[in-house]
Amino acid sequence: TGTATDSDGNPLTYAWSKTAGGAATLVSPAAATTQVTGLGAGTYTFTLTVGDGKGGVASDSLKVVVQTATVALCTGATYYVSTSGNDTSGTGSQAQPWATLKKATTAVTTAGATIHVLAGTFTETAALTLAKGVCLQGEGDTSILRSTVTTDWGPLLAATSPVGTDGHQEISHLKFDGQLKTFWGIEVAGRSNVSLHDLTVVDFKDRGVIMTGRDDNQEGAPAVYAKGLAFYNNTVLNSAAYNTPNGIYGRGGLNVGGTEGMLIYGNVIVQNQRPVGENGWPIKYANGGFNRGLKIYGNTLTKIPYTGSYPGENGWDFVVEMFDDQGTEFYNNTVSGGGYDSNRQSKGTYPYSLWIHDNSFSI
Repeated sequence: TGTATDSDGNPLTYAWSKTAGGAATLVSPAAATTQVTGLGAGTYTFTLTVGDGKGGVASDSLKVVVQTATVALCTGATYYVSTSGNDTSGTGSQAQPWATLKKATTAVTTAGATIHVLAGTFTETAALTLAKGVCLQGEGDTSILRSTVTTDWGPLLAATSPVGTDGHQEISHLKFDGQLKTFWGIEVAGRSNVSLHDLTVVDFKDRGVIMTGRDDNQEGAPAVYAKGLAFYNNTVLNSAAYNTPNGIYGRGGLNVGGTEGMLIYGNVIVQNQRPVGENGWPIKYANGGFNRGLKIYGNTLTKIPYTGSYPGENGWDFVVEMFDDQGTEFYNNTVSGGGYDSNRQSKGTYPYSLWIHDNSFSI
């Protein structure tokens, strides 16, 4: 709602417009008051311009921030992991917690339950599988999962199911430390409605996080796209490789593929900690890409500057690499060390193929 007055008493005209942000519909753009519909998560600016019909014009703007709704996904029983716990005699209760996340993820499989990792450092010696519908949370960077798993092509924590499964869960407030021994940090595959937020992921050998609609690690569009995925308020450091014995190509701190409507926002992803020629990039496609309606906004993405004399020498000159996507919006990001690399991008059913706006890029 806007108000305006004219000292001469001239009749006034009103004109609302959207001057920044994603798609939106102004219901009554020529009125002093209007409704706005069709907003997705993101930051928008709406401007009201008023004229007096005699050449006098004034305007003012309103900033609107739309956030993803916070929904309690897991409202069932809570089980605890503590450095003072016991995997043999413990029951997982607050009074008798378990000692390892391996024990907790094996024992807790009922949808709606939560595994809570108390403050402390937990050395995980075996790969973990989180059941669908089970939430995993900690107490922030003081809840540290330190991995000694050394198997190639596998994660410390897997949240994987057949394509089209409703994961209905979140993983949050934990620190994952791969010690540059463990190949991947977290893999979410085949599941929809999964949120990863307020995590710190550091020092994984090959990739930090993978979120994909496929369940077979093959390239191509999934039979069913994963919907309702979100990755936000996370920090990913030194978890993307380039030029390793497993292949001379770039990996991502975050890798996404086969998703529809996924939101990636508020993250800090940095890959400049390895020797020249061994750093991947902050964000890359997974399983060939094939994302639809992807929104990447409000992130800080940093990569070691490109120093090669020809493409592929010591890496490449981009921070984000995507293939075969439709309707991607990339905005309000701070990017350093390269650009946005888009390949075979198409419009599909979206109003745009690729919309890059209001970012800060530096080399």
